[in-house]
Amino acid sequence: MSLWGNKDELASAPAWLTQTTAVNLRLAASIDATADTIKSPAHGLSPADKIIYSKGAGGVDPANIADGTSFFVGYVDADQFKLYDTKANAITNTAVGRVDITGVAASGAGLHTFQVVPTDIFFVDSVEAAVTGNRAKGLQTPGWYRFNSKSMFDGTLVALANVEITSVAGAISFDNPDPDLAVGDKVTISGTVSGNEGSIAAGDYLVGATNGTGTATLTTLDGGAIVTVVATGNAKIGSVNAATTVKFDSVTFRSQAELLVAMGGDIDGAVVANTDGINGSDDAVVAGSAAVISIGTQPIQAGTDLTNSATIDLAGNENLVLVTAATVLPTGGTISYQWQQKLAAAGSAFTNLTAAGVVGISATTGATSTLTITTTDNLAGNQYRCVVSHAEAKSVTSTTVTATQE
Repeated sequence: MSLWGNKDELASAPAWLTQTTAVNLRLAASIDATADTIKSPAHGLSPADKIIYSKGAGGVDPANIADGTSFFVGYVDADQFKLYDTKANAITNTAVGRVDITGVAASGAGLHTFQVVPTDIFFVDSVEAAVTGNRAKGLQTPGWYRFNSKSMFDGTLVALANVEITSVAGAISFDNPDPDLAVGDKVTISGTVSGNEGSIAAGDYLVGATNGTGTATLTTLDGGAIVTVVATGNAKIGSVNAATTVKFDSVTFRSQAELLVAMGGDIDGAVVANTDGINGSDDAVVAGSAAVISIGTQPIQAGTDLTNSATIDLAGNENLVLVTAATVLPTGGTISYQWQQKLAAAGSAFTNLTAAGVVGISATTGATSTLTITTTDNLAGNQYRCVVSHAEAKSVTSTTVTATQE
């Protein structure tokens, strides 16, 4: 939601400067259709970056890559990357969720671009600002925020006893007097762990999940899942790798919320589950996406007879005809129209018009709506306008015109 409509209004988003990669997707040398890879020397993108694609002015989209769509980077090397539907799939970097790049763009002009979308900027509306969880994070006033949650480790390493790699990929079990590991704790393995229980290389890991009974699933520091090579049976690390130690460092999370001043510019083309919200999982509470309505054809005061005009021959019972057309960016969804009238009498207010009797309305949804009033006696001084709405945008109101004698 936003302060004005159902979702966040792009026009009030803060502008940003982030990595933009340009590539000519009309060239066969720019893609590998077999591996679904985009080739762009020194592209500068990082693994699992969220990026938004633009075909550019006069551009044409390749198959399966639509203008304005957000993707996640599957990193190949410094000169190649792939596109994924979710961050989790991009981290795993397999065929799951990978965009099928079947061929180059057929035509077009200019370069295609992929721009990194900041993952730490969110809009909080008046409803979200009242949510207890958001207020605890420092999001207490409606507006745009730069928010991140820092992991703070206390530096005290606690050894885990009787550690073994379980038959579940990426999971370890342990027997320790200290409370169970918590999500986000850092686990340090001093040497390679191997044996009939599988293998995990030496290094630092994070706890991705626990079940509260002495087992924990480890992830890499960037959140990617560890997949162990599991054979039959499990062995304690101490009995197979006597010199290996497994220790953990407890984590605390510190929220940092900075209220931003809106500077204009877009923020995000779509909300993606479990990626756009605070801490990557609160997108149902805080997210950044919206459509923007513009009115392409406004009702006008004076025009030729029986067209878009509020200046009519009142004495001759000439029809009052007003037309409004709207566009919505990004495209999609349903545009709705509500025509309104304000009588000339003092103290009158705008009220909604419905198609009945002398009032005709061509459509209440779609690309265009036309208001026609077939009996024009006594309309002089009445005012007319149209409210244009979209489920994911702030409603906009057309220009106001007054019924006037020719």
